[in-house]
Amino acid sequence: MLKVSPNRQFVISLLLLILLITPTAAQAQVTSVSLSSLEVDLWPEYDEPDMLVIYKITLASDVSLPTSLTFKIPAAAGSPHAVAELQVDTLVNITYTERLEGDWNLITFTATVPELWIEYYDPALEKTGDTRQYSFVWPGGYAVNSLIVDVQQPWNAQNMRISPSIGTGQTGSDTLTHYIAQVGSLEEGQSFNLEIMYEKPDDVLSAEMIKVQPAEPLTEDTSGRVSSTLNIPNDLIWLGLLGILGLGLIIGGAVWYFRSSQKETAAPPRRRRSP
Repeated sequence: MLKVSPNRQFVISLLLLILLITPTAAQAQVTSVSLSSLEVDLWPEYDEPDMLVIYKITLASDVSLPTSLTFKIPAAAGSPHAVAELQVDTLVNITYTERLEGDWNLITFTATVPELWIEYYDPALEKTGDTRQYSFVWPGGYAVNSLIVDVQQPWNAQNMRISPSIGTGQTGSDTLTHYIAQVGSLEEGQSFNLEIMYEKPDDVLSAEMIKVQPAEPLTEDTSGRVSSTLNIPNDLIWLGLLGILGLGLIIGGAVWYFRSSQKETAAPPRRRRSP
């Protein structure tokens, strides 16, 4: 029977222990990533005929940076329109990789700051006559402490229906109606679904109308407008009258001088006759 020396036996035991611990540690590192907040903006027919989906992500304070992250977007959406970090109040695009997995496109990137931004256009917005319908799915992934949903009602859209209900709409700074709700927390792997339906009789995009619509009714007090009713102070009136009077005196003096010069030129002294 082959005998193993105590030293070799110790080394083998140590290697086996390392192999057992390593996968567990790696798994613990992956599952430790969580989101402090996730805002999902759903803007149908905004600047494209599809559904604009925006993820505004804030990592939990205990997440060590830099860290590798993977988010799923629908495979039908293709590549994301933007993957960015919020650096000093400015969104900066970052590199990412893509990998298809069934109905999902896995977007992987390295985050160096806690605030992140992902946006894509989903062609799954169904149009049947004037009726629009869209189903949103957050597939889970990371745990979320606070999920916020913002659904923008398109320009000229009516009969907005959202399920589950997220309350009544309110006018946003873009003059469009927004339905905003605090959904709450989600556990790791817990999905979230939202159904949106509305009626829209045209294909006009919201962004096109925002550009031409004034942000507020135009009044005399609107910044940049010139009032049609002049309110001139009394001092300016008196200064104007004095200016006109002075100009009249100057013109009158010039006319008098011109006429006097003409008389002197037209009537020279007569020459005396010789006796």
